[in-house]
Amino acid sequence: MGLFLLLIVAAFFLLWAGVAGILHAAQHPTRDGIGRALAHTRPTDPEQIGLETDSWMLRTIDGLDLPVWDFQTGVDGPTVLWLHDWGGSRLGLLPRLPAWASWCGRIVTFDARGHGDAPGSCALGHAEAGDLEAVLERIGDDQLILAGEGLGAVVALNAVMRGDVEPLGVFVLDPFVLGSDRFRRDLGDSGYHVFPVADLALIILWLQGRSPVELEWPATAPDVPVLARFTGSDADAFREAVPAGSPVRIDEVIETDSDLGGAVDSPWW
Repeated sequence: MGLFLLLIVAAFFLLWAGVAGILHAAQHPTRDGIGRALAHTRPTDPEQIGLETDSWMLRTIDGLDLPVWDFQTGVDGPTVLWLHDWGGSRLGLLPRLPAWASWCGRIVTFDARGHGDAPGSCALGHAEAGDLEAVLERIGDDQLILAGEGLGAVVALNAVMRGDVEPLGVFVLDPFVLGSDRFRRDLGDSGYHVFPVADLALIILWLQGRSPVELEWPATAPDVPVLARFTGSDADAFREAVPAGSPVRIDEVIETDSDLGGAVDSPWW
């Protein structure tokens, strides 16, 4: 009997340890830095792209300083603001720059809180909405394109749907549609035990009001052209979330290389 109770206690301890690990990973994802870029033979510095770059810090409303890259292309075109995915960083944009730089005059991207070289912890899209407002204020009145991947794509889209910003267009790569479902799958891809550990962690996040943000698309959404590109299986869920008649183009690409999927060489409107 004593051994049986010991096994039960050990099982609960392991379960809670797994849940705690996922809760920590949600707020502190593995840093996407130079080491990972070198391991995958990707660019590690803006100078390797050959564009003029200004580096500055974005001060958030809660006092964090997020590192920003501000690229000047020399082209007479709009400004692109890129928001990276959960677990990503501004380094991830570098291979995509040449395509965007062929028609955009300025490209701005930054490490989201808890990612790359940024301090703080990830808020799964909640505090990041305020960080987006802060960088929009710094950019000013430029003609703007919002672009993002995964979690960053939903933060960008939701800002447009709320009317916080009205860009020329929005580009999204593999956006979170059902936030918790997508996050659950990403955890599985990262090697975490999804059932029951991730499910319990997501329940705790929901109880705390910190679930991964969901896509918002009201019927009265602004008439902003959206290009949504999918390298995975979320395109159908996205179609269901978009009201009929919305100015949306959905591309499903066989190419699983997100660098190619995130490269856009001309306007889509």
